[in-house]
Amino acid sequence: MKKIIILMGFIILSFKIFGQINDPIIRKSEIPFCKISSIEINDENTIVYFKYEAPNYINNGWTCVGDNVFIRDNESGEKYFLTKANNIPICPQKHNYKSGDIFIFNLEFQPIPKSCKEIDIIENLSGTGLNFYGVILGISTVNEIQDNQIKENRIPSYRTLSIEGKLRDKPVASGGII
Repeated sequence: MKKIIILMGFIILSFKIFGQINDPIIRKSEIPFCKISSIEINDENTIVYFKYEAPNYINNGWTCVGDNVFIRDNESGEKYFLTKANNIPICPQKHNYKSGDIFIFNLEFQPIPKSCKEIDIIENLSGTGLNFYGVILGISTVNEIQDNQIKENRIPSYRTLSIEGKLRDKPVASGGII
């Protein structure tokens, strides 16, 4: 009986939340000290959670986000715009920080379709700003990418230490995640 109640709870929640992706795979990022920690997709909005680790500047620094940030569905090209910024000011207001500070914030966007597999998060198309390209939204998409790379003889690999202490390439099996 307990299992049925728990299952019913999950079913009810699934109508509200499509999913949460933790530590998504990102093909390219323009700010190396800002990471996407998770993405939440639901009926009302899409929330992207960020962790910003302030670099070492001589005179400290500042950050803000432009009000023109959007998510682009890489399959359809459709754009979903920023609706709210939490714990980060909208430019021209600024958040001042000291070198080494850790700054957690999130951005809320219009809801993206649950069928969306890969997105870009773009603040500035000129190439500077909070830009993340090729954000993978599901394990099946990761597996498809790896399968295509294997078919094209571009097998992803990582390096491991051999017993002798030398680096060697080790191919990743289809469907595996590095």
